[in-house]
Amino acid sequence: MKILSLFSVLGLLLTSCTSAENPESAAANKETTASTKPIHVDPLLATGIIETEKPVLLDVRTPGEFATGTIKGSRNIDFHSPDFEEQIAKLDKSKTYLVYCRSGNRSGQSLPMFEKLKLSKLYHLDGGIKAWQGAGNPVE
Repeated sequence: MKILSLFSVLGLLLTSCTSAENPESAAANKETTASTKPIHVDPLLATGIIETEKPVLLDVRTPGEFATGTIKGSRNIDFHSPDFEEQIAKLDKSKTYLVYCRSGNRSGQSLPMFEKLKLSKLYHLDGGIKAWQGAGNPVE
């Protein structure tokens, strides 16, 4: 019985020693792998988020498309601009963002770039401004 207890204690000690993670390496690992996963929303949810959370609205269409109508208060950063990644890298990471384009294609393609920035919170308007307008929401 004593031998069985001794083996049980040794087994517990060995497993606890091997599964313990170095806190410094754990923090470093989280830092390098952390990213902001986008939250996909439809126009109805986006309306509520805009009213309650007041996110920065990012329209990633071309300036010409932007001029045809946009969600009130949006900022334009052209996805096709050669310095698109440099422009979004300058964003305040502590703010909440809602990104969209015409149909959700370009903004969807931009999501991996936004994820690397480790923003506080990121929303993606699925279906883009077409879905926004299709739901009866206004543009300016």
